[in-house]
Amino acid sequence: TTPPDSIDFNFLNNSDRIGNSIKFGADYSINEHLIVNGEINYDQHLHDGVNTQTLKLPQPGIKIINDGDFDDNYDVEGYFDINQTFDNPDREFNFSLSYDYQKDNELESLSLVSDTTTLFQNINGINIDLSYKYPVSENSKIEMGYDGRLNDNTEKMNFEITETADVLLGNNTFGYKRSIHGFFFEYDYKLNDKFSIKPSMRYEY
Repeated sequence: TTPPDSIDFNFLNNSDRIGNSIKFGADYSINEHLIVNGEINYDQHLHDGVNTQTLKLPQPGIKIINDGDFDDNYDVEGYFDINQTFDNPDREFNFSLSYDYQKDNELESLSLVSDTTTLFQNINGINIDLSYKYPVSENSKIEMGYDGRLNDNTEKMNFEITETADVLLGNNTFGYKRSIHGFFFEYDYKLNDKFSIKPSMRYEY
């Protein structure tokens, strides 16, 4: 059949959102040159909504879509940092690690029929940064370090469609995994008060 030239409908969306969040962080100065920082955040969230669509054209009708979260969706984020300074301000060591895990499960269904879509998501992310600065002489210094970006995400979707001649069942599984490791080295040489050169090298795997 030829699709209609236009579709006219009104919709009303009502939703409730409930969330709880706990956050804790602390800084600790071991001495005047060494500082340790840590932080963790836990967030739990649930969403429940109803979307009512009133179709006027091309054919009057009502479609009610129920969507919401289930299975205690939550998000955990953590951060840890170590900063070591020295009497020489050009010398410094820094290490930081951050972590993020998200669990998000959603369900959407059509009233009056058994059409449903269920989505399961798990998201993992880790960031690592390490650097060390060291003065070679009064006019030159070096910096070396590592940075890592690690991801491991999964998503699974199950669906059922009954508004066709035959019932259609299906599932889609998606995985995304990536690890980037970077190593760098930089040499800074001060020519005078206005100019300096910074040859550097970086390797990524």
